[in-house]
Parts: sequence; C-alpha cells; structure tokens
Amino acid sequence: MPIVFRDPLEPVVEHPPWVFARPVPSDEPGESDAVAYLLAVTIHADEPWLIRGYFQQGASGLGLTRVAFEHFDDPTREVPPATLKDGIALGTIRDRALAKLRDAPLHLQANTIQGWAPAPGEESRVDAVAAGAKSRRRGGRAPHSPEYLRWLAREYFAVLDTPQSQWERGKFYAELAKRSRKHRELRFTPTIPTIRTQLEKAEKRGFLIGGMRGKRYTPGPNLYERTEER
Repeated sequence: MPIVFRDPLEPVVEHPPWVFARPVPSDEPGESDAVAYLLAVTIHADEPWLIRGYFQQGASGLGLTRVAFEHFDDPTREVPPATLKDGIALGTIRDRALAKLRDAPLHLQANTIQGWAPAPGEESRVDAVAAGAKSRRRGGRAPHSPEYLRWLAREYFAVLDTPQSQWERGKFYAELAKRSRKHRELRFTPTIPTIRTQLEKAEKRGFLIGGMRGKRYTPGPNLYERTEER
C-alpha cells in the first residue's frame, strides 16, 4: 500500500494512519463553518480505509467534526463495525492533523516564495487556524458532565423500550446518537464509536452495569441517585 496524501516537504510517516490536513480554502463552497479539513488513510484487517473530517473553531481551539469513513478502493463497501470500533485511531488522526495545521503558515510562506499569490485575507486566516491548533487544550474535549452521562444512560433504556418501527431497524446506536445531537444542540451527529465510549463512561459512573459483547446494559446503582461527584 503506497503512502498517500503526503506533502513532499514533510518526512515520511512509516506507520498508518497517514494524515494530510490544511485550512479550508476561502472559496470552498458548502463548508462555511469549517476552518480546516483532513484526509487520512489507515489499514485495518489488511484493508485500506479513507477518513475525511473538518475542524471548527471553538473556545478551546479546533474541534474535529463531521467525520466520514469509507473503503479507500471501493466506496460502496460497508465499513465493518469492528473497523469502526477498533480499526480507526481517530485520536491519533486528529493529533497528527493538528500538528500539520500548526505548520500551515510555513506552507503558505513556501508557496508564496514559489510564486503563488495568496487570496485576500489568506495569511490572517491561516494564522488563525494555526493558533487554534496550538491553543487546543491537551487531553481533547472537556469531559462529559455526570448529568449528561446519566441522561444518556436513561435514554439508552428509553430507546430499548421504543418500538423499532419508530427508528431504523438495526440502527440502535445511530438512533441514540441522533437523540444526543438534539439534546446537546450539536451541529453534527456523534459517531457510533463516540456513543459507545460515552456509555462506557456512564458505566464507570455507576449509571449502567454490564454491556459486555452481545449483552445489553442494565440500570446501575447511581442511575436514579445523585451521589457521585464531578
């Protein structure tokens, strides 16, 4: 599998995921709320997978949103659940993309030296993206509050009790993700791996019990009690 999306001025990254990231061009249509994008390729189960995503500017720096996964050679192939759960190192992809965005002013300067004329306001926009990539708080996003994790645990059981005719059959976690987006008033729908991770955190808080492979969660001892601390 050849290395793809590599800038010729950057050192070779021998191990996947291989990541390319740049600020969104000022004339890019349809993504006015995104300030940067990434493309990445990783290998799982001897198959190449393509990851696309956008960054938005937040209070604590750049946040990764609207992430999509597909097979690199055949976009019509369904992404297996095992690949989504264990094969996509999204945190590593995000961190490598942020590292490249911090160097965005250097790439702009190099292009300018080679005779490329930046668009009006391009330099300040690229500087803002680089600053956002630098200011991102270590450790990622702020941890979810106990109130949200308790809500998610209760919603888990609410979806279980809802007739499947009211949501797409076989899309249990997708339905939970949609409800999470509405509850938190997000601009994007959380991924299924994100929802699974949040449920695991809810289990650690004592809101859920179980959840082993092939088994459903049951109510935890703290689900209806406010005894935990932040």
